Amino acid sequence: MKYTHILLSGAILLSSLSMLSLPQQSASKTAAKSSVENKVVDSSIYPNANQFNKKISANKIVWTGMNVILEADVVNKPDRASFEQNVIESITVTVGEQTYIINTGKFDDQLLDIISMDVSRSKDWIAIHAERSAGKTLILVEVKTGKLMVLNDLMQDDRNQPIETIASYHWSPKKDEIAISFGDTAKSSLAIYDPSKDSFHYLPRRTNYISTNLVLWQKNGNTLDYISEYPSDQLILFRYNTKTNQVKPVQKINKQEWAQWFELIH
Repeated sequence: MKYTHILLSGAILLSSLSMLSLPQQSASKTAAKSSVENKVVDSSIYPNANQFNKKISANKIVWTGMNVILEADVVNKPDRASFEQNVIESITVTVGEQTYIINTGKFDDQLLDIISMDVSRSKDWIAIHAERSAGKTLILVEVKTGKLMVLNDLMQDDRNQPIETIASYHWSPKKDEIAISFGDTAKSSLAIYDPSKDSFHYLPRRTNYISTNLVLWQKNGNTLDYISEYPSDQLILFRYNTKTNQVKPVQKINKQEWAQWFELIH
């Protein structure tokens, strides 16, 4: 099903989308030293993550935070494969006194879960990250007007090729721009989207990334860090400078380090 820009008004119902040993020392000194050595991420250069809470029941998924309430109504379809029997039929987004309803029941590729949500720096835009049976979709809702955008489809039109998944995203701390990683199971690319201009800027590629499951703006708003896999099972931290439009590899990342970066967006 094709998704385009859609304008929501009030509670309008939408039917379109788509290890080294240490010398002996006191336990406290050893623990302190170990903590410093193991903390490889300088969290001070990244913005604090907005706080949201998720609650799941048999027929509803609810996300709350930042004056936003998102409620996804879930229905069971026993005729489907077991992993996709519970599908999201509609999503209600409430911001203050404004309510928008997205009807997802008629989607060709229905949503199975709401993975996360976040608001832009100005709080004018809400990002909804949803899981499908194959891939992930990123939906943007403009708070003031209810305009709805599905980035997978906008990118498909822009690039004239299918966009199977948007794996990760992060709002800029300085502008209403959102960084995303997108692609399929074999290839990952990155872009920055400006919803007010409806424009994409695609980042240059340093290599053939297999996957990119974390993108993270620095506080300055000019630097974007992301962790990509290449070759298989090897992770590298890359750094993109928006002023020079250049990407450089920074360091290899192990599983412990990856976990520390992942905590910065949750």
